[in-house]
Amino acid sequence: MSGAPAGGDLVSWFCTYTPLEILDAAGLVPARRFGDPASLESSDTLLHPAICPYVRACLAEEMAGGGPHHPAVFVNSCDGMRRLYDAWKDRFRDDLVYLVDLPRNTG
Repeated sequence: MSGAPAGGDLVSWFCTYTPLEILDAAGLVPARRFGDPASLESSDTLLHPAICPYVRACLAEEMAGGGPHHPAVFVNSCDGMRRLYDAWKDRFRDDLVYLVDLPRNTG
């Protein structure tokens, strides 16, 4: 991912439960991240090898990238996403990272 497209700041997102409408309303340009499944093992220094391969692939891709990082939004939807948020926050301390609670409607 390089630079923000016209119209807003780029923000990375991962979980299918991410409320894209909220990101859009904030003037952000959501960019889905899929990770690099070829280098899962590189994420094992921060995540347990039994964690979801998608989560590990996302972290591995970001760890391998030497370019600028973008703000990232994570959803508190499963243990894997929570651990990805924790690892991202620990590894990329200068990045803006945010954990959103999964929106719910109880009515």
